[in-house]
Amino acid sequence: MSQPTLPELPTAAFPLLPLRNGVLFPGTVITIPVGRTRSVALAETLVPGESIIGVAVQRDPRTNDPELADLHTVGTYARVRQVNRAGERSFHIVVEGLARFELRELLHGKPFHLADGAPLTDEVSDPVEARALADALSEQADARLPKLAPEVHATLGQWANLLGRTRDPGTVADRLAAALNLDTEKEVQVLLTRDVGQRLRLVTGLVSEAVTLAEVRRKIDSEVRRGFSNHQREVVLRQQLKAIQKELGEDQPGGDQDALRERLDAKELPEEVREVVDRELRRLATMNPAQAEHNVIRTYLETIADLPWSERADAEIDIDAIAARLDADHYGLDKVKRRILEHMAVLKVSGNARATILCL
Repeated sequence: MSQPTLPELPTAAFPLLPLRNGVLFPGTVITIPVGRTRSVALAETLVPGESIIGVAVQRDPRTNDPELADLHTVGTYARVRQVNRAGERSFHIVVEGLARFELRELLHGKPFHLADGAPLTDEVSDPVEARALADALSEQADARLPKLAPEVHATLGQWANLLGRTRDPGTVADRLAAALNLDTEKEVQVLLTRDVGQRLRLVTGLVSEAVTLAEVRRKIDSEVRRGFSNHQREVVLRQQLKAIQKELGEDQPGGDQDALRERLDAKELPEEVREVVDRELRRLATMNPAQAEHNVIRTYLETIADLPWSERADAEIDIDAIAARLDADHYGLDKVKRRILEHMAVLKVSGNARATILCL
């Protein structure tokens, strides 16, 4: 399967530009910022439109002056399109990827890196299968890539025009891989894969992965935005409610809820009851008064506040007076009244005023 016609590519002592991050794929164009001493020295010698250099990715981006072992063994020949000075000691270099090369040796002797290498051609064991895989990948890209984040999709839109102009399956895989904004490790995997069929399958999987991740991010973002929107709406409504209450004179300090809390605090409540009261008071404080449950909780707390939990009344037990009152209020019921009078007589003698259930 034919590949695009390339200019004569150097194999010995050609300038090499190491990249800390990212990959330059054949058939793509990127801008490389340079600021390291050797890279700046190289940039000062480049001639836009004429210079051809090698670009290789570092294994560890933290390495400042890489040796051969610090670079991946496959790099990309690049034609220099533009060299723009960005500062006193920095440049932006626009390069176009031409072809893969095998990095064999790193040479010294000049202020910038030189390398020996050999061009690498794509391996196509089954041209028909490669063409079918490329067509399927292009169709998948057309159908699924619009689901990616807008900023990535804009980049993909640019690559879509280029994909329409190439019939080379290997270039289809490379350009789509470049468009996905993958991390460097995954881009390097694609660059190292010379077999076109394997490369197309790899990129197909990466497209599916990128779309899935984008859908998950979009779902999470939507949920966060929806939750934030509901919270903001509640805040606004509460502010409006406070303004209305102020106009109605219902926001006075020491209002009904404060008075209810003071009444309950003054009660010597059992520990279990106190826990329930404190919980319901917290709920009441955060609840909209217009809610039906607000009135239910308030009535419940007021009932608790009205009960004589620890209050005692010193009363003189007058059996004759009690008998007269029972006769006046209730006709008949002699056995019942007699049982009550017996109970009151026992209380008067024993002084035990514990609550008692009378079985009449």
